[in-house]
Parts: sequence; C-alpha cells; structure tokens
Amino acid sequence: MRPYRAALLGLLLLLAAGWVFLIRNGLPGSAQVPVAETATAQPLRVGNLLVTPHLPTLPVNYLLVGSTPIYTGYHTPGIEGFRGLTDTMLVVQIRPSGLIRILSVPRDTMVDLPGQGTQKINSANPFLGPSGMVQAVSELTGLPIRAYLIVNLQALRDFTRAVGGVRVYVPEPMDYTDHAAHLFIHLAPGTQRLSGRQAEAFIRFRHDPLGDIGRVQRTEAFLRAAAGQLLTPAGLSHLPAISAVLAKDTLSDLSPQDFSFVLGAALRHPRLQSFLLPGRYGSAGGISYWISDPASIQAMVDSFFLPRAKEIRTALDAKAAPVALVNVDGPPGTARLALARLRARGFQNAFIAQDLGSQPGQTVVLSDLSRSAAAQVRAALGFGQVEISGQGVLGAAVTVWLGADAAAGLRASKAPAS
Repeated sequence: MRPYRAALLGLLLLLAAGWVFLIRNGLPGSAQVPVAETATAQPLRVGNLLVTPHLPTLPVNYLLVGSTPIYTGYHTPGIEGFRGLTDTMLVVQIRPSGLIRILSVPRDTMVDLPGQGTQKINSANPFLGPSGMVQAVSELTGLPIRAYLIVNLQALRDFTRAVGGVRVYVPEPMDYTDHAAHLFIHLAPGTQRLSGRQAEAFIRFRHDPLGDIGRVQRTEAFLRAAAGQLLTPAGLSHLPAISAVLAKDTLSDLSPQDFSFVLGAALRHPRLQSFLLPGRYGSAGGISYWISDPASIQAMVDSFFLPRAKEIRTALDAKAAPVALVNVDGPPGTARLALARLRARGFQNAFIAQDLGSQPGQTVVLSDLSRSAAAQVRAALGFGQVEISGQGVLGAAVTVWLGADAAAGLRASKAPAS
C-alpha cells in the first residue's frame, strides 16, 4: 500500500538493467566508475567486476518505459526492435541526498511531435525512436533526461515469473479480448497471485471509466505489490536472476556511471516520492487525450525536481479542497465513518472513492500539491502517515488510503482538531 514501493521497483529495474550492462560490456581500466561525489563508498563485486556506488552531485533523470510489439501481420508480432508504442512512461530522478522522485506520464498525453503534428506521447518512440522520445518527454516535463531504459512486454511476463508471481487485488471483473494483439484479459475480482500473462492483462486493461489513468493507477498498484515482494532479503536475492531474464527484454543507453548512481541510491534505502503529470481529460478532433497543464507542471518541477528545489508551501485551504477517502483495508463502513469525521471538522468537499487496487496496510494520507494540506487532513482524522505522492484519486487534492488501523482510529473518542 505504501506509495514509495512503485518508485523503488522502477529503481530496481534500472539497477537490474545496469547489472545487465556490466555483465555484457564490463568496465574499462580499474573497473570503477568516475566519482560523482566525495564519499567513502566501498566497491561491490558484480560478477567478476568491482563497482563503486556513488550518488550524483546534481539530480539526474532517467526515462523508464514499457513498449508494445509492432505487428507485421494479423497475429504476427515482428522482430523485437523496441520501437513500439509505449504503455508506461516514468521519469525516475535520483537526487544527491539519495531521495528518489518518480513522475508518471500518461500514455495519452497530447504533444506536438516534429514532423508528425499533434499526437499522443506514446507514439513518440515509433515515430522518432528512443532519442526522439527522450527529447519529447524532456520538452513536456522541462526535465533533462540523462538515459533511457525500454522494457518490452515479455519482460513483464518474465519478471513476474522470476519472482514467483505477484499478489495483487483486482478491484472489478476485467474481460477483454483482442486477437490481433494477442491480448486476452479475463480476471475475476479479488486478491490473487498473477502469472506473467495475467500481470500483463491487469496492467494493459483500459476498459473502465478512468481509461488511461486507470491503467496508470493499476500499474502503480502492481509495482507496489511487486516491490513489496522484492524488498526483503529473499526478494533481493532474485536480482541476478531478474537481470539475466531482462537481458533480452530491454534496450538502454545507461552508462557505468549511471549504474553507480542507481546502486548508490538503492543501498541507502532511499526515501521515495511519486507524482502524476498534471493535466485533465479532454479531446481534439474526436480523439481523447490527457491534456497537460503547463503551469502546474512548471510549479511541480520548481517545487520538487530542480537542483535546489524545496517544497513550496502551497497556499491550499485543505478544508475547501477535494479530499478522497478510499477504504483499502478497513471493515465495511470505514470510509463512511471517516467521511463523517472530516465533514464534522469542516472538510465539506470530502468524498468516498473506489479502491483501484491499493495494497493492504496502514493508513496513508497522500498529496502531491501540499504536504501541509495532507497534514491538516491527517490531524483531523487523528491517525495515518503523510506522504508526498501523485498516486491518489484523480481530481483530489488529498487522498486518504484507509488501512487496517483506521477502525481503531475512528473508534477513538476524540481526534485532534485541524
């Protein structure tokens, strides 16, 4: 349920890709990457190589994407060239402090591509190639991208098999068939361990009211669950095997220095934050898009992603803002009790939202707009942990994932006033 897990899995995938790079190519000279900071890090052995983990002196950004096959005929995928449409796009930032920030870019985001006009961002890779895709994402977000990692659909299946399946909550029946794309989705609701093909179906399903944003949220739910399995001594022991599996399923221009940065961050048990590209649903020419909000993107980048970024104390009145309540792990009726408590304390725009697959755990209060607003909601409830995250309910300034501790918290006779 904790939002940092999706971000950390992205970091682990970068780490696995770097491992593949080193095994394939080795390192020149002393097999140590250039030092990016003054530190006393000790070299680590990776196969027959020694690598010294370091953190960068300035924030570095990586583009992690998942690509679909290019079909050369009906039911016939072509040779893998990593030039398909991109289903998932994440900008992963490693900061000098070891803090990791992840920005999710919806695949339907409207952009202008050179020579192609108005398109969805997921078409940048087939139209322009990896370097053109990197440039398009950089122009959209205002963030320089240092390197990319493209992961194909087979990687998702192979990864899921390598970790023995991933246990997730399927919030509603999912049924969809596309013979041409070899996509057969038939998942019943409930908590279950997904196989490789089922994991692909869970992530690629789009036939719900939220469309592409629903896919983003299910992807994050899957990544949180997978990272929860990996973030254990037993889970981390699978990293070499995962790297071997991904060797044939990834394309990247990561350098040895990038691997040093990723490894340096991973070894520090970093604090992680995730964000969704600001925007709204819209349409143009009869085509639906996620229409980005440039002013909000700039504010988010200034506040969180620039080298000297510090969280802007957004002047947000939490009591007037939309607050979503999601019953993730509480007994029936928990969300209604929480709603009554918040409204009694002046949060008149609080509402109950559907759970789209959050993992069970303790209560978390999320916002990517204002930590102070999330703190106000937490104070009114009397329980929960505040997190900076863009994984909340679409349109809500603050989202509360009500966990197993919510029932006890709501039974308390008094909660602190906001």
